[in-house]
Amino acid sequence: MKWTRTLVITYINIVLYALCYQFQRPIEPFLVEKLGGKDQDAKQAYGQVQSFYSIIQTIGSPVMGVVCDHLGAKKGFILVFAGSALSYGMLAYATTMTMLFASKIPAMFQHAFLCAQTLVAVSVEGTDRAEALGLLMTAYTIGATIGPFVGGLVGASGDYYLGAKLATAGSLLSIVLSLLIPEPDAAPEDDMRQAAEAKEEGHGALQGIRKVLTNRIVLCVLATKLTTSVGNSIDGAARPLILKNNFELKEAGLGFAMSLGMACNALSGAFVVGALTRWLSTANVITLCLAGMCLGHFGALLVAPGAPIHDGFMQFASTGIHPATPYLVFSIGGSVFGFVMATVLTSVSTSAVPDDCKGSLMGIEHGMFSLARVGTPAFGTYLLATHGMESVSTCCGSFVAVALAGWHFYGASQVLRHIPTGITKESKKD
Repeated sequence: MKWTRTLVITYINIVLYALCYQFQRPIEPFLVEKLGGKDQDAKQAYGQVQSFYSIIQTIGSPVMGVVCDHLGAKKGFILVFAGSALSYGMLAYATTMTMLFASKIPAMFQHAFLCAQTLVAVSVEGTDRAEALGLLMTAYTIGATIGPFVGGLVGASGDYYLGAKLATAGSLLSIVLSLLIPEPDAAPEDDMRQAAEAKEEGHGALQGIRKVLTNRIVLCVLATKLTTSVGNSIDGAARPLILKNNFELKEAGLGFAMSLGMACNALSGAFVVGALTRWLSTANVITLCLAGMCLGHFGALLVAPGAPIHDGFMQFASTGIHPATPYLVFSIGGSVFGFVMATVLTSVSTSAVPDDCKGSLMGIEHGMFSLARVGTPAFGTYLLATHGMESVSTCCGSFVAVALAGWHFYGASQVLRHIPTGITKESKKD
C-alpha cells in the first residue's frame, strides 16, 4: 500500500477523533449523576442520553454521506470536527440535564469514521483498499484504548468538565490537520462530461441514495452487515455483565479483558485483513469470517460456567488460568473475525458504486447501524437477566448463522460474478 499525505492525515485524525470521544466518555455517567441527582429516575437518565445520542447519529449519518459525495471528504472532515468541537464545548459548560442533552445535537455531524472510509474508498484502489480500511480501525482502536484511561484519570481529579475541554481542543486541532489534506486531482475529461450529464439528468442526493439501494452487491453487503451487527450489538451489551457476574471478574480484570479485545482487533486490522485478501478470494474471506463468528458465539455457549467442557477444562488446566479464559478465547476470536468481515465487506460495497455515491453508501450504512444500537443493547441485557448467558450466545450465533446461509446461497455468487478474485473493478481497469 502506498502511503500518501492524505492517508497519513486521515489516520492521525481518526486517532484524535477516538481520543477526544473517549476523553469524556468515562466521566459522563458521573456528570449525569451530578446534574440529575442520585434517585432512580436520574440513574436511568444516562441510558436516555445514550439513546438520544444514537437517534441523533442515525439522522446525521445519511446527511454526512451526501456531504461527502457533493462537497468531498475533506470538507466533510472539517464539518465533522467543527460539530464535534461545538458538542464537546457545550458539554464542557453543561450545568443542567437540558444542556447536556442539547450538547448531543451538534454530534449529528460527528461521523469522522464515515468520512475517512469515503476518503479511503475514493483514493485507494485494488486489494490495497481492504488493507487501508483495516488500518482505519487500527487507528481508531489506538485512540479508543488510550482515551478512556486518560479520561478516567482526568475525572478522578474531580473536574468532570476537563475531559470535554480537552476533547474540544483536540477537535479544533483536527480541523487544522484537515485543511492540510490535498485537494483531489482534477477529474479526466470523460469523467467531467459524465458528471455534467448526470447533473442535467437531475442527479442529486436522492438519486445517489437510489443508486446505492438498487445495487445488488450493496444490498447483499448491507443485509449481511445488518444481520451480524444485531447479534454483535446484543453480545456487546451483555459481555461486560457476563464477565462481571458469571465469571466474577473485578474492575481491573474487566478493563483488561475489554482492552485485550480492542488490541486484538487493532492487530487484525494492521496484519490480518491485508494478508487474507491477498491469499483468498473476497467471497471466501467473508465466508471464513462468518463461520469464525458462528464458532465464537456457539463456542461461548459451550464454555459457560457449569457446562461439561468448561468444567473439564478447568480440572486439567493450571490453577493460574482464570475460569473466564475459555469464554474470552471464543468471544474475542469471534469479534476479530467480525471485524475482518466488516472491513472486507466495506471494500466490496465501495467498489460496487461510483465515486460520487460512496459517501451516500457510507452514510446509509452508518445510519443503519446507529439505528440498530438504539434497542438491541436493552434486548441483550434482558436476555441475560431472564434466561442467562446461554440465551445470549444462542441468539447471537443464530443471527450470524442466518447471515452465513444468506451469504453462501446468494451473496457470494453476486460478488464472485463481479469480483471473482478479490480484486476490485477499479484495479482491473489498470
